[in-house]
Amino acid sequence: VVVPVKRGEKIIGDGERIEKRHLAVFDGMRAQRRGEELVRVRVGGGALVALMVVLLWRFARRNLRRFRPARRDAVLLAALLVGTFALGSVGFAVADALQERFPAFAPPSLQYLVPFAAGAMLVRQVMTAETALLFALAAGLGAGLLAGQSISFALYATLTSLAAAGLVSGSRDRAGLFRAGAWVGAVALALAVTIGLHAGRGLREISVAALAAFVGGALLLPVAVVG
Repeated sequence: VVVPVKRGEKIIGDGERIEKRHLAVFDGMRAQRRGEELVRVRVGGGALVALMVVLLWRFARRNLRRFRPARRDAVLLAALLVGTFALGSVGFAVADALQERFPAFAPPSLQYLVPFAAGAMLVRQVMTAETALLFALAAGLGAGLLAGQSISFALYATLTSLAAAGLVSGSRDRAGLFRAGAWVGAVALALAVTIGLHAGRGLREISVAALAAFVGGALLLPVAVVG
C-alpha cells in the first residue's frame, strides 16, 4: 500500500484527532530517513573516536615519559580498541535481544554484562600503566557513545577498565586473572548501584543491574581475557 504525500502538504493540524493514516505516514517518513540518520551517526561517532584517540596519543607523547610505544605496540592498541568496540556492539545487540525476550529486564541493566574492561586488562599485562590508563579512557568514552551517548555508562566503562588494569598488574596465571576479575566485579557492582541510585531507578532495576555488573566483571571479563 502506497500513501502519496506531496512536498509541503499538511499531514495533521493542531487539535485534529490522530488517525491510523497519520501514524502510517509518520512511520513511512521515519523509515525513509532512518538509513540517512544511521550513516550520519556512524560517521560522527567514528570521527569523535578518531579525534579522541589522536588527542590522547599526542598528549601522552608530549607529557608522559614512559609512553614510548613502538609501531607494533600501536598496532596492538588499535586492534584491541577496535575489538573492544566490536565486543560492545555485539554485547548491546544481545542485551537488546534478551530484553525483547524478557521484557521485565530493562536494557541498561543488561548492558552491564558486556566486559568492556577486557581490553584495558590485556594492555596492562603487556604494556605500562600509563598506556593502560590512556586505553581505559579511550575505551570508556567510546563505550558511552555506543550506549547511546550515555555519560553514566561512559563513567562505568572507564572506571571498571581502570580497576581491571590496576588489579591485574602482576597476574600471569589463570587463577590470578579470575581473582582480579572478582575484585573488578565488586567494583562494577558498586558502580551499578550508585549509578542506579543517582538516576532514581527502582530497587528491582538496580538489583538486576548490580547482578549483571558483577557477573560481567567477575565471570565474563576473565573469560574474555583468557580467550
